[in-house]
Amino acid sequence: MSFIDVGFSNYLDAKRIVLTSNSNSSPVKRAIKEAKEEGRFVDVTEGRKTRTIIYSECGDELILTAVAVQGSTIIARINKTKIEKKPLEDSGAEEEGASEDRRDLLSKMVH
Repeated sequence: MSFIDVGFSNYLDAKRIVLTSNSNSSPVKRAIKEAKEEGRFVDVTEGRKTRTIIYSECGDELILTAVAVQGSTIIARINKTKIEKKPLEDSGAEEEGASEDRRDLLSKMVH
């Protein structure tokens, strides 16, 4: 596991992060509301302004995490850990299935 600091000494497994998003759009606000209702939302802002929503895998669900750090900072921290991912066309069937599962999860969150 490669953990990254998402602010205030809170860490996420970088390999499970699927998406980072700005928290201001209407679809993201709806996703946050649904995640709160379903118990899949974690707020680690410590009362600060939410700048980024991180979508991460947890089994067959997506967990939304609100952080007070800019999305670009999260991406830089992920890149710093040097996580290497194979392109989809080079991956095996198992990894391709995992990618399809991620797309399915994301499509559920957006719609």
